[in-house]
Order: sequence, then C-alpha cells, then structure tokens
Amino acid sequence: MGGKEGAGVEGRVRERLSLLGRIRFLWDSKFSGLEGLWKLFELGSPFRGRKFLLLRLWSGFLVAGLVFAGTGAAQAEFPDWNRFTDVQVIDVLTSDEDGKLRETPVWFVLLNSEPFLRTNDSRWLANIRRDPNLQIRIEGTIYEARAEEIPGREILEKVDIASRRKYGLQERLIHLFRIGSPQVLRLFPRGGT
Repeated sequence: MGGKEGAGVEGRVRERLSLLGRIRFLWDSKFSGLEGLWKLFELGSPFRGRKFLLLRLWSGFLVAGLVFAGTGAAQAEFPDWNRFTDVQVIDVLTSDEDGKLRETPVWFVLLNSEPFLRTNDSRWLANIRRDPNLQIRIEGTIYEARAEEIPGREILEKVDIASRRKYGLQERLIHLFRIGSPQVLRLFPRGGT
C-alpha cells in the first residue's frame, strides 16, 4: 500500500488512537524501551507546541518505564468469545480501497462458540473480500482476526435463529425490511482456521 511503513489496517488504527490509546497500544505491543519511545512520537500527537512538551515527555518516559519494568500485558490474542456473549455490538476494522480505515459497528452471534457476522452488500464486506485480515474491537480491546464467507442457506438460517434469540424485536424488525439474502462471515484467528 504505497510502501508506507505502518500501512494497512493496523497502521491506520494506530494513527487514530488518542495519546493514551497510543501509550496502551505501545505497551500491549511489547515495544522495547527506546523503540517504544520513538514509536510514540513517530505516530504523531494531537498535541502541538511548547505547552504540551512536558506532557509528551512525561508520557514517553511513562511508556519507557513500563516497558523496562517487564510487567507488560501480552498483546491481545483472539478472544474467548464465550466471555462476550452479552456484548451486543463489536467494531469491525477494515481498510477501504483508498487506504482509509473503516470502523463498522456490527452485531454478532455465536454458533458452537464461534463468532458469525451477517451483512448485505456492504463496503466492509468488499474490504474483507479484498483482504480477509481485519481487526475487531470488543469493549475497547483490539484483536487480530480473519474472516471467511460461508455460503449456503443452512448457515444463514442458523445465524438468523441465533440473532432472533439474541437481539429479539430489533432483529425481527430488521428482518422484515431485508433486501436480498445477506452473506454470513465466520471470524477466526489469523494463524488458524
């Protein structure tokens, strides 16, 4: 994507995070000391000018101190979806053709502890067809994932039934106004199937 370092969904997510989000991202990503400090400033800051210099320096030293302390949290792995059965909406982060980050709130259901999504002919579906690697945000944590389209009426019916159970009246109303047959997507870890 233009040869830019940090291009792709992950790069654009980092660019859009707030300063505190950047600190957390660096911490979670296990950047080592000076590299982490450099990355914080390389990503840029919403703060400009001398009055925020101390804040920028303080946050950089905080990141370096946390990294050197060696007690960092591991990068978020693919989630245990059973922990999120009560979560109503997740954010799907994909990359548009022009390289812009697309954040889409999406309903999901679990079938045999596996997450499934539905969509009609949406922009984020086109993004996934172009690159099945994506990120999902659940309750503020970003996870790496991969999506696979699952064709067939049988899987659609199972997902519809699970959606009616989870979302109730909202699902029934949306189902009434459905145009065409939606596509079903299964999420799984990037390295797995």
